[in-house]
Amino acid sequence: MTFLTPALLAGTLFIGVPILLHLARRREPRRLAFPALRLLEKTRRKQETHLRLRRLLLLALRCAAIALLALALARPLLTPKLPAEANETEAPTAPAPAPATAAGTGLAMALVFDNGPNMGYRLGGVTRLAAASEVAEWMLSRTPPETPTLVVDRTQGARPAVSDVGVAATRVDRLHIAAAVRSLTDTIGSALVAMAATPAGRREVFVFTDLSFASLDTASQESLAALLQQHPEITLRIVDVGAPEPRNAGVAAVETPSATLLAGQSLQLETTLEIVGDPPDKAVLRLWLDAPEGPLKRDERPLPETAADNGPITFTLNGLPEGTHTGYVQLVTADGLPADDTRYFAVRVIRPSTVWLVANDPSRAVFVEEAITVTESAAGVTCRNMLSSDFATDRQLADLLRAGPGAVLLLDPAPFSGSVWRRLADYATAGGGVGVFLGGAANLTELNGADAQTVLPAKLRWRSRERTYLRPIDYQHPALAPLAPYAASLPWSAFPIFERWEIETPASDAETVATYADGSAAIVGRQVGRGRVLMMTTPVSDPASGDAVPWNLLPTGDDPWPFLLLAQSLVDYLAAEPAPPLTYTAGATASVALPPGAEAGGFLVRLPRGESVRQTPLPGAGSLAVRMTDEAGVYRVATSAGGTPVEQRFVVNLAPGSGRLERIDQAELIERIGSDRIEIVRDREALARSIDRGRVGRELYGVVLAMAVLALVGEQFVSNRFYRSAREAAS
Repeated sequence: MTFLTPALLAGTLFIGVPILLHLARRREPRRLAFPALRLLEKTRRKQETHLRLRRLLLLALRCAAIALLALALARPLLTPKLPAEANETEAPTAPAPAPATAAGTGLAMALVFDNGPNMGYRLGGVTRLAAASEVAEWMLSRTPPETPTLVVDRTQGARPAVSDVGVAATRVDRLHIAAAVRSLTDTIGSALVAMAATPAGRREVFVFTDLSFASLDTASQESLAALLQQHPEITLRIVDVGAPEPRNAGVAAVETPSATLLAGQSLQLETTLEIVGDPPDKAVLRLWLDAPEGPLKRDERPLPETAADNGPITFTLNGLPEGTHTGYVQLVTADGLPADDTRYFAVRVIRPSTVWLVANDPSRAVFVEEAITVTESAAGVTCRNMLSSDFATDRQLADLLRAGPGAVLLLDPAPFSGSVWRRLADYATAGGGVGVFLGGAANLTELNGADAQTVLPAKLRWRSRERTYLRPIDYQHPALAPLAPYAASLPWSAFPIFERWEIETPASDAETVATYADGSAAIVGRQVGRGRVLMMTTPVSDPASGDAVPWNLLPTGDDPWPFLLLAQSLVDYLAAEPAPPLTYTAGATASVALPPGAEAGGFLVRLPRGESVRQTPLPGAGSLAVRMTDEAGVYRVATSAGGTPVEQRFVVNLAPGSGRLERIDQAELIERIGSDRIEIVRDREALARSIDRGRVGRELYGVVLAMAVLALVGEQFVSNRFYRSAREAAS
């Protein structure tokens, strides 16, 4: 315990006044010889004992009243313990905290601001970030100017630095809502680390947020609890500036079946809404498609009253020509958070790819051709059969390169010359896919030669006749990803492999796509330029009947539906034109493919807000990395290829869940983290009380003063009874 004015404790010396008065009022009894009253001696002694006790009680009450008044005027305080000191008496239940700088004297504090899109919600015309900044500026005005202060927000790439109060106030004044943000837990973590490195005796972290699920979902709360266990020496206070009952409606997602669409196909846009509180009145959902003359409205739907319960709302666009198309779905309504009312989409429309099936015998291509035509190809391929001897001609190879991206499948190919392999390497470099399915016609010397190895992902060792079957370890590779939903039911063991080639040395950039049951490689892939190459070590073209024993029963076994899925998946992977994604989350690095013949240094990136920035790709890079994606909207990259202007586009959206304004359960948050580690305040008065308790301590002035008043009341009561009894006795 400490005192704000310890000098006033000298007032306790006035306790001597009632003691002196008590001694001065003592009267010695006079002795009178009165034999007739001897019988009353016993009664007199009893009364004197009773009076003596009353005098002592009266003296104690007077002394207590004076002492308590002196204590109250001295302003006693219960000095708070630092969190680390409080935890010394508790058994450790968590891992040892990270080492921190030894505590010294003074105060250091960090102000952490949630400036995500959720803080743009307006209540009474004021955003939640503006309300947080106002409270922080008021708090800084009460803080000593020399106090080390850190201001940090959720903006990606922000580098917090400790400064004085004046600089901190300037930073608070410059805060703004950001679309590209990191998690609030990561932001608090950076502040905890910065505070742990300061030598101050008391370290405090203030978090200004709306306590919504957009900022602190359940996973984030658990992460925050783990962070605080690592820094027990730091006090955390959350300043709640959220709306008590938020009401918001926004577009949570706009999903397309694929980022690539074949010419003539319809585009389906499934729009999911996020509604918090009561549904909006008279809301309208509009579909806009970008055009050279500006956005064109293509559809409009009134929002049903039960929109939140009816599932996604689907829009359909028909007749999109080849090229990249962008647009957005907009919810037209009056709510407090307009940032999540718009969601952007992008789709690439392409013509069908051509798949060349090259075999020594046309009948050997029938299994793959039927697998492609029976099922619907995502790449929209067109098959063309060709004999190996015809394919190897210079004229045919030149036609292949002019045909543009597609895929070439070599089905147990006969030996080729080195020029054929070099042409295939050029085809893959330009973006084409090459699939090689090895069988009995393969020549080991040719395939391990320098020319073939410019395409193939591995060198071969020998043929193996050990019986096995396909058994992929997982289906994470894009070439097998379409099979993942059926992984548990694929009966690969029912389609045995009798013969196969074994891999000797894979290329440095090769990766195993699928394996056999014994763990050896079955399908190996690599990237060649912009194209993809797959090599399967057993064929998919051997008939079940005939003089030769088939290498496997993959295409000819009983009900070979796994082969149909496998062939379709591999063809789609090879025939799909490699292209970077078209949709990104704010803050992510976007990748834009460089068109052939693009001029170096001639890329102009136009941002959604209208600004243009010139960028230069890295030497030798096949794409342009765009990192300035801190705003939602449509981004355009303009360049010139061979003297012809070329524009490429992509879109950026807010992170999912940015409009989840539902309030988290504060009681659960405190229970999860611990009431001794976190405190939630709602207004300035509560914040001021919390700060005073934390820094100064709990003042006992009111309690001690009340005790002094009780002592005075008791003194009055006892003295009245005592003196009245004395007067009655005297009379």
